[in-house]
Amino acid sequence: HEAYAGLAFDGDGDRLVVLDETGAIIDGDQIVAIWANDLAARGQLPGNTIVGTVLSNGGLEAFLDTIGCRLLRTPVGDRHVAAEMRRTGAALGGETCGHTIFYPHLSSSDALFTGLALLRIAARSRKPLSELASIMQKRPQVSCNVRTDNHLDFQTYPEVRRAMERAEAALGDCGWLLVRPSGTEPIIRVTAECTDRNLALSVVEETAAALRECLCDRRAPSADIAS
Repeated sequence: HEAYAGLAFDGDGDRLVVLDETGAIIDGDQIVAIWANDLAARGQLPGNTIVGTVLSNGGLEAFLDTIGCRLLRTPVGDRHVAAEMRRTGAALGGETCGHTIFYPHLSSSDALFTGLALLRIAARSRKPLSELASIMQKRPQVSCNVRTDNHLDFQTYPEVRRAMERAEAALGDCGWLLVRPSGTEPIIRVTAECTDRNLALSVVEETAAALRECLCDRRAPSADIAS
């Protein structure tokens, strides 16, 4: 339709993913970057502080540093983001998956409000969304879902702990690894970020293989990898 933007909401309307005028995805981290840049330019960021999570892309943190802002990281979950915002007085926080909270108006994420706020910024700047999103350079992330009924006790297995330690050593200071059980599905989520995408993919695959070996029926497919 040659539309200016596309707004995609989840089922309960608290998460937003945006498409720019070219059809490229703008995720939650990029939305936070655009919003933070606008607020900072107008002096409306209390304490120059943004709240994200351990999954927030390193590119967001790098961008915020260029405009004199800091990123505080919480555990995954918008409730943790909201709690840290209350504690610190931050006005803006969000997650990569599209939860975004703007405390002067809301105490939880509302995708419709976020979409309207983003379009308002775009209208005021008279710039296409692709240009607004280009202020942040995303770092490669790789994720894998390992399906198992034993997803809550994975760290009790020495083989899994050793695989995680090897992955963290390989990533060093250039990235991070996060292994966590889903709160809604029988899944262990393995995510790595690294400036070298191939290295991120390698450590995710090795960690997922250790999880499958210890926890899964190897006769059934148990992992889905996505970038």
